[in-house]
Amino acid sequence: MIKKLLVMLLGAAAAFGSSAASRSVQGSCSFCDLRYSDFSQSRVEGGMYSGAYMFGANFSWAVMKAANFESATLTLAKMAWADFENANFKKATLENADLSRSILRNADFSMAHLSKVNLGRSDLTGANFSTASMREANLADARLNGATLINANLVGADLAGARLRDANLQGAVLTRADLKGADLGSANFAGAVMNSANMANIEIRLTNFRAASLQGANFRNAVLDAVNFQDADLSGADFTGASIYNTMLNGANLCKAIMPNGVPRDCSSGASPEDERKAMTAAASNTKVRISLAGNAFANFQQGRPSGLFAEVASMVMSDMGLQSGFISMPADAALKALEEKRLDVATVIVKTPRIAEKFRFSDPVLTDYQVVVVRRGKGFALKSVADLRGKRIGLRKGYRYDLLNDEAPFSRQAYNSDGEMIRDLLQGELDAILLSGISDVFALRSEGIMSQLEILGASVGKIPMMLAFSKSRFSEDDVKRFNQKLSQMVASGSWREIMERNGMGDLIEALPAIKP
Repeated sequence: MIKKLLVMLLGAAAAFGSSAASRSVQGSCSFCDLRYSDFSQSRVEGGMYSGAYMFGANFSWAVMKAANFESATLTLAKMAWADFENANFKKATLENADLSRSILRNADFSMAHLSKVNLGRSDLTGANFSTASMREANLADARLNGATLINANLVGADLAGARLRDANLQGAVLTRADLKGADLGSANFAGAVMNSANMANIEIRLTNFRAASLQGANFRNAVLDAVNFQDADLSGADFTGASIYNTMLNGANLCKAIMPNGVPRDCSSGASPEDERKAMTAAASNTKVRISLAGNAFANFQQGRPSGLFAEVASMVMSDMGLQSGFISMPADAALKALEEKRLDVATVIVKTPRIAEKFRFSDPVLTDYQVVVVRRGKGFALKSVADLRGKRIGLRKGYRYDLLNDEAPFSRQAYNSDGEMIRDLLQGELDAILLSGISDVFALRSEGIMSQLEILGASVGKIPMMLAFSKSRFSEDDVKRFNQKLSQMVASGSWREIMERNGMGDLIEALPAIKP
């Protein structure tokens, strides 16, 4: 009877589409055969599906907070853009499932089977993957801050751009894992197996690799500060061009490792920790201008090369100034800290605020992004003044400023932690509109096919000038003036627009008129 009722409820949810989101459907069907069932856009918070067979089930855009999927089979399930916060996936099988862009904060995946799962761009803050099998999993750009991955199998996993700050990966296996652009700050890799892992061009700070196996690992052009390599196996690792500070190497094996100066370390025994430290830091002083890439559409690495408007502008202008650029992936907040501590020379994609205005020198805006009002397709309305938003339910991001909208603006506002949660509520009819950036957000959503369901109204509610921040110890005021002159020449010559068009953003840079007070 329960199973029959559940099927009826799910059928109703599918029939009404987005209206299903307005009802809270409580479901429970442990050990049921629910293959290919459609939970999309539904709300089944706290549902019990332990042991259920849910092969190919569709949970897209669903809200399933605190649901129990322990030991369930979810192979090839469609679970993108959904909310599974605090859900239990312990011992579940999710091979080849798509959970991209989903909310999975504090979810439990311990001992789960996740080979080739797609968790790209998902929020996995505080999630537990202890002893999970995640071979060749896609975790690109995922948020894993504070996550537990003790003894997890991540062989061949894609962790490019992932945020692993304070994550615990003790004993994890990351052989051939790709960590380019990842944030490993204060992460714990003690005893991990990371042979042939790729950590090139990133900052690694306060990270613990004690007793880890890092044979043949790639640290080319990385910045390592206060890293613990005690008793680690670094044989054959490549540190070419790396900048290394305050690193602990007691008991480390550096046999045939390539030093920052490009010279392989011999395998002779008897070297003291101080000798090893000197060898690692020899010729590590870098004459290149150290420039951060924020890891977004404007500044990133593509196939090992700097890409995006800010990366290309910085490289071209520095070259014209007779300077050689050395790029490193680093989130904007970490980049500003590194800039202040003189571990970095230039930070990209920076918004100048009063807090940092006196600490650094700044370029002219390289790009001005506009904050726009987005609605469901076919649900648009005239927008010329703030009064046109009267009575509307508007979604916006927590901590963001919208210059032309004050706290007295005549609409109901709902603040969100992520774009995904905000977009889901818009599509399910719980919001009338949301506020997004007109270039970076729209570009990302268009590339994922989401913009086909949305439309942009005809006025902006704010603008975000983004620029480069320069270390005062490396760049004088005259240096920054030269940079700005050459930037102006790029814009005037059309090469700036060519870069935007080459990066697929050429049609997004036209400014919308500002909303009237």
